[in-house]
Amino acid sequence: MNQLTDEQKEEMTALQKEAFEHHKKIVNKYVKYGVYSEEKVPKYWATLKKCTRS
Repeated sequence: MNQLTDEQKEEMTALQKEAFEHHKKIVNKYVKYGVYSEEKVPKYWATLKKCTRS
């Protein structure tokens, strides 16, 4: 498997941060519309952060 260059790593990190921001907006809308409860959101963020660290 090929290794990423530092530039590629930076680009991927930026894309992951952007994707995380989009996830936050989506989850916040689900909370607003009553699909997700406020109580479940912290667990969701913890899971999502764990997955994005890998």
